[in-house]
Parts: sequence; C-alpha cells; structure tokens
Amino acid sequence: MPAFGRDPLTHFDDFPKPVIAVINGAAMGGGCELAIACDFRFMAEEAKIGVPEILFGALPAGGGTQRLPRIVGMAKAKELIFTGRHLSAQEALAIGLVTAIAPQKELMARAEAFAREKLIPRARYALATAKLLVTRALDMDLASGLAFERRTIMTMASPAEMAEAREAAMKSNPAYQNIFSKK
Repeated sequence: MPAFGRDPLTHFDDFPKPVIAVINGAAMGGGCELAIACDFRFMAEEAKIGVPEILFGALPAGGGTQRLPRIVGMAKAKELIFTGRHLSAQEALAIGLVTAIAPQKELMARAEAFAREKLIPRARYALATAKLLVTRALDMDLASGLAFERRTIMTMASPAEMAEAREAAMKSNPAYQNIFSKK
C-alpha cells in the first residue's frame, strides 16, 4: 500500500469560515471529493456527481471513503463507492449530498445568496465554533464530544463580542428583545 500523507482537503475542515462548492458540470472522482470536503454544495440541475474509481480498479482516496458515509449514510455511501454509479443533481439532493440545486444560469447567484443571507449575518465567532464542533463531532464518543462542546463554547467569544451579537439579534428580530433585554 502506498503511504499517504495528511489529506490536503482537511484544510477545509480547519478553515474557520464555511466553504461552499458550486458544481456546474461533472464532479467525478477527485471533483466529488473536493465538493464533499466543503461545508455546503450547490449543484446545477444538469450536473453529475460521483466516485467512479472502482470502475478502473481504484478507490476514492481523497477522503471519499471517509466523508461520503458521514454525509449520506453508510448504506448509500457503500452503494456509490462499490458500484461507481454517478448521480444526477436531483438524486444528489434527495440523499442529502448537495444543499440545493438550481438552473445553471442561476447557480452562482443562488450560492452567493445563501452565503449572504444565511451565513454572513451570523456572528463570526459562533459560526467558526459551530463549524469546529460539528466537524469534530464524529471523531469522538458522545461524552467526550459533549465535554469538548462545553469547553469550546465557554471560550468562543469575549463578553463584548457576545453582547454585540445579542444586540444585532435584537435589532433583526423583535422576539429576541424579550429574551435578551435587561429587566
């Protein structure tokens, strides 16, 4: 067996901001592995995705055997890896492999709107901490994960940063005024 170094796509895991893949064609093999290393995947309606390596006597060695089961579940990952079958955008969406699909002409705008509306407004420290915790969740047993969660959340932001985030939340949604207003 060849000796493989650290998977270079793990840098996406360590990056504190969400990474979004936009799939606008055939994401096969390494392209699929690049996409599944990202936090979110947006796919054109006519695009295809898959890990066909087994068809030529190889395996998806760019993290595919590890990431795919975590995203789509063990049974579906086995089916895709063992058969080399590729998926349409609709099939990928149905199994949770992609976040959303869109017509090719609208794809980039849809991904950008998601980032702008759903990610950018969030407190940076909270988003970075959420990414860290969720990314590491399956690397430890539940008790260790819960302890890691408590330790990490206790140190994720300064009191000033948290106060700023609460102020922004109260401005954006009146329901938060009842929760966070000083009585």
